[in-house]
Order: sequence, then structure tokens, then C-alpha cells
Amino acid sequence: MKKRLLAAMLSAVLLFCVFATAATAQADDASDASGRQPKIVVSLSSDGNTFDPYAHMHWGSNIDVMALMYEKLANFDVDGNLHWVMVKEWKEVDELTYEFEIYDCIYDTNGNQITADDVVFSIQHLIDVGDGGAVDHLDYVEKVDDFHLIWHCKTPFESGDMTNVATPYIIDQQSYEAANMDFSKNPVATGPYKLESYTPGSKVVFSANDDYWMNNLSEEDRASHTWVIEEQNFDLI
Repeated sequence: MKKRLLAAMLSAVLLFCVFATAATAQADDASDASGRQPKIVVSLSSDGNTFDPYAHMHWGSNIDVMALMYEKLANFDVDGNLHWVMVKEWKEVDELTYEFEIYDCIYDTNGNQITADDVVFSIQHLIDVGDGGAVDHLDYVEKVDDFHLIWHCKTPFESGDMTNVATPYIIDQQSYEAANMDFSKNPVATGPYKLESYTPGSKVVFSANDDYWMNNLSEEDRASHTWVIEEQNFDLI
């Protein structure tokens, strides 16, 4: 079986490495203009058993699969360079204070618009479930208006390292709270792919999100959020 590279990298050229353990991935040969495959099938050799973006932080087994569906304010590429995803504009006010403007066209697969309230909720919930260490520089996030926030740091980011900003997945608060435990099996997210089916211990099937919000960005903004398919060491089945 010929080894080929399959990776989906979004804006931050986010590398798709299906589980750190052995796994196989299958993708249709045809892709859209942005490089996205219409469907990705992941054959599981390690099963995270949940698609809850907060529960997986404790498992540490299916983070990369999550990244096909969920998005963050920013991501890092394989070379450690920061790339903004949901953030349209940002400004360093001082070494402890950063202003962010998120895009006003971010919608999840249920049609819910992501606002500053959802960003605040997502980050606070990450802390509430015991993953506060993931945002250890953070003092608090302040909503200014629907699409503007202020990130207050307890200590300065070291050497420009803004890892904290690129850690929490951002989701719609109303969808998450309404779904309760069902969210672990029926996720609602903003990413380029959505969950099509899940067979525990066997496989996960993802299909392209036809209503993906980045399709609505201007050509200039889209230029820094382009999907790229690169080669990766996976057996395509």
C-alpha cells in the first residue's frame, strides 16, 4: 500500500495527524478549490469516545481529529508560527493587554453566530473543567462588544509566545449548554469539516462543511486562511 501524506491545515496551516498512535485515513481524491476533501474517513486504532472539545483535553488522544471540526482564535503551524483564525484584527496595548476583533461572519453548523460572549464562555469553561493551565498567562477575558474583546494577562507572554491564545476551542455557548451530554456524540462547531458518522472503536467519517464561514471572507482575508493539502505519512485505505 502506497504511503501518502494527508494533512488538512487551516489558516495556521494546521497539521492533521490523526491520533498520535497508529491510525489510517482515507480521503476522496477529488478536492474543492480550497484543497478540502469532500470526505475524510478515519480508521480508529485509539478511541477518544467523545467529541466534547473540553472533555478531550483530559484524554489527550483525539486532539487532531477535533481540529477538523473545532476552531480557535489562532493556531500554530508546524514551524511554530502563529496564524490568526477567528481574529480579524489585534493590537498589543501593553505587555499585559491585547485587543482582539473577531470576524462577524463566523457561524457554526447549527447556524449560530459566534460572538465575544461565546469566546468568553469557551475560555472560562476550559478553566472550569480543570484545564486552566492551558491558559496560564490569562488573568481574564473582557467583552467590549459583540465582536471585540480584551485579553488581560497575569504575566507577559514570553518572547512573544502567545500559545494561550491558540489553545481554547471556541464554540457557541447556547448550543453547548442545550446539548448537554449529547454534545459529546453530536458536536456543533465552526470548522471546515463536520461529523458525519461515528462507529465506536472502528471509524469516524467527516464531510466538508458546505456552509463554512470562511467562504464568506473577502479574497484578501481568505488569502491568509487557505486550506492546503500536503503530504503526510499515512496509509490511505
